[in-house]
Amino acid sequence: MNERTLVGKSVLVTRPREDAVDFGKQLVAAGADTSFLPLITCVPRPLTTEMAQTYSTLHTYDWLVFTSVNGVRAFFRGQTNVPSTVRIAAVGTETAAMIKQYATQPVLTPLIFDGETLATLLLEKVTSAARVLVVCGQLSRRSVTNQLRSYGVHVDELILYDTVSPFYNAEKVATLSIKIFDYITLFSSSAARHLDELQQKASLRFKTVACIGPRTANTARELGLEPIIVADVYTASGLLTALQQHARSEER
Repeated sequence: MNERTLVGKSVLVTRPREDAVDFGKQLVAAGADTSFLPLITCVPRPLTTEMAQTYSTLHTYDWLVFTSVNGVRAFFRGQTNVPSTVRIAAVGTETAAMIKQYATQPVLTPLIFDGETLATLLLEKVTSAARVLVVCGQLSRRSVTNQLRSYGVHVDELILYDTVSPFYNAEKVATLSIKIFDYITLFSSSAARHLDELQQKASLRFKTVACIGPRTANTARELGLEPIIVADVYTASGLLTALQQHARSEER
C-alpha cells in the first residue's frame, strides 16, 4: 500500500498523550496533516495497602491478565517483576508489547483483540481451580472477569487507574474548531462519550469518524456520530490501514 495515501487528508488524533506519539508519527509518514486533542486521560491511583497486599501475593495466582496498555503502565509502577510461575495474558499485541518491556514470560494474546475472545482463549487453558488476577481501570469492560467467573474460575480484579476527561484548553479547542477534519480517530467508547460531551460546548467539525473496533463504533453510532469506518485489526496500525483504505477508495 502506498505509504503516502493520506496526503491532503487532515486527521484529529484523540488518544491520550502518552499513546498518541507513535500513531501520530505513522500518520505524518503517510502524509496526513495531523492534529492532537486527547479526549481521555488515564490517571494512576495512589498505591494503597490493599494494592500492596495484592502485589505481595502475586505468586498465588496462575494467570495475570492485562486489558490495556494503561493497566501495564500502572501495574509495573508498583511491581518490578512477575514471578516465573505466573502466566501472563493480554487483550492485544500493543498491550503484549508493553508487557515485554517488563516481563520475560511469553504473553498469551487472542487472534481477535477483545475481552470476550481473550476470555474464551483463557478458558481453554485454565481449570475451575485456577486463580486469575485481572489488571484494569474503573471504566474497563468486565468481559474477561465475568466470562471466567461464569465458568467457576476464581478472578480478582486490581483496579489501578481511572479514565477521566482531560482539561481542555479553550483556545486550542477554538483553533481546532476552525478546521474541518477529514477524520477524527476514536480508540475507546470512553473517548466517544467524551467527544459527545465536548461537542455540547464546542463544535469540532469532521467528515468521518474512524474507530479502532466495533464496540467503539457502536458507542459512536449510539451518540449519533456518522459516518464511521472501523479497523479490521483492533490496533493503531489497523486503524491507520483503515484510514488509508478509505482515502484510496475516495480517489476512485
